[in-house]
Amino acid sequence: MLYNEETNSKRCPDDFKSRNVKPQRIYSVYDTIVSKDNQLRQINDLVYLSFVNEELKTKYCLDNDRNAVPPIRMFNYLLHISIFDLSDWDVVERSKYDMSFKYFLDMTPEASVIDS
Repeated sequence: MLYNEETNSKRCPDDFKSRNVKPQRIYSVYDTIVSKDNQLRQINDLVYLSFVNEELKTKYCLDNDRNAVPPIRMFNYLLHISIFDLSDWDVVERSKYDMSFKYFLDMTPEASVIDS
C-alpha cells in the first residue's frame, strides 16, 4: 500500500476495492515474498502515480461496455518494459508468476493479468 504525502493517506489497489479484500492481509503476503531491497518495491514505495489518473480521466468512459484496465496499471506495465528491456508479451507472462511484478502492478497474487 502506498503512502500519499499530500493527503496523508494510503491508497488501496483497484483489485482490493472491487473484491472487498483487506489490503493489510495481502500486503503482509507481499512483505514476506517481495524483499525491501527489491527494485520494483523501492520504486513503488517512492513514486505515487496519481497524476496519471488525473491526466487521463477525460479519456476513459465508465459506462461503455467493460471498463478499461486502470491507467496506472498500464503505465506500470510500460515501466516494466522499459526497466527490464522486455517485450510486451514477456512482461505479461512474467506478471503471471513474479510476485514483485504483481506488487508493482497493485494486483492481488491471484489476480489475472491483461491479455497479451
